[in-house]
Amino acid sequence: MNWLSDMQTVDLNRAPGLCKQAKALYHTAFPKEERLPWWLLRLNARRSGIDLTAFMDGDTFCGFTASATVENMHFLLFFAIPEDLRGRGYGSAILSQLRQNYEVVTLNVELLDETAPNYPQRLQRFAFYQKNGFDFALKCTCSGLFVLLGLVNCVYAFSARKGDRRFGV
Repeated sequence: MNWLSDMQTVDLNRAPGLCKQAKALYHTAFPKEERLPWWLLRLNARRSGIDLTAFMDGDTFCGFTASATVENMHFLLFFAIPEDLRGRGYGSAILSQLRQNYEVVTLNVELLDETAPNYPQRLQRFAFYQKNGFDFALKCTCSGLFVLLGLVNCVYAFSARKGDRRFGV
């Protein structure tokens, strides 16, 4: 299957059924303390240029992103793939599609804290983004977008540039 040509995107604010699936995934994929209220994401997606996008493989809901684009940088606020579809290439296909469409794609992941209860999961995420061509740096962020969303955090910030193929993606 050619992932890039077969993967479809859908605006979640225009697809109520998919929006319900994305909301359920959002609540299972992210801990409560990391989530914004879903209604706030949807509201901002209508007003401020934040996109809520579902990714589809035919009739299969493969995941969603909540993102913001500023100039040439696309920032992934939230990115999730249903647990039963992980490891099948959907996440890599979505990231590859985003990297083709935007000059810079940036996202945050949790710190690699060995005492964290989900440390193995954090390691997997970190390796996944590196495998998909994302470079990382430790950053404390408090930008206008984060202030708007009420977030200030220290995380690993991953970035990938359009056309960067160092990792064979």
